Amino acid sequence: MKYLPDAQPLAAAVSSSAASNALWAPGVRALSRLPFKAKAALISLAFLAPLALLAVLYVQARIDVIRTTEAERAGLAYVRESVALLQAAQQWRSAALQAASGQAAPQLAAQQQALTAQLAKVEAMDQQQGSTLGTTETLTKVRQAAQAVAPDTAGLQQVYASHAKVSDAL
Repeated sequence: MKYLPDAQPLAAAVSSSAASNALWAPGVRALSRLPFKAKAALISLAFLAPLALLAVLYVQARIDVIRTTEAERAGLAYVRESVALLQAAQQWRSAALQAASGQAAPQLAAQQQALTAQLAKVEAMDQQQGSTLGTTETLTKVRQAAQAVAPDTAGLQQVYASHAKVSDAL
């Protein structure tokens, strides 16, 4: 006694309708000649190929995110030192303005040394990351402006204007 209907007429109907479709005909012919293990392997590969592609694309995206994050962290470290340089320039300007106005400014030399030290830190960072961050030209302008600062005997307006150029360059 058979409980299952005869599968051959159904397989022939599916086979004939699929084979009649010109789009599927080459695939149907190729698969009909292959043994079951080869068909299973081929179908498994067909499922694994997109998964492998997605895995590669995912890893590439993660690597790009890591590189971007590293660049952002380097940029933040550079900005942190640049802000400290700006503060040192402002403190130097304040001491120079005191001296230019005739007041005693005992911290003028110390402020200038602090600016020089901070500029050296930023220059060291710029040597490592300046080409990546694109900051070398700006730092050159800052260095030139700091070297061209008017002496405190040049008058209040000239001292302020020359110190303002250092801050503006930053």
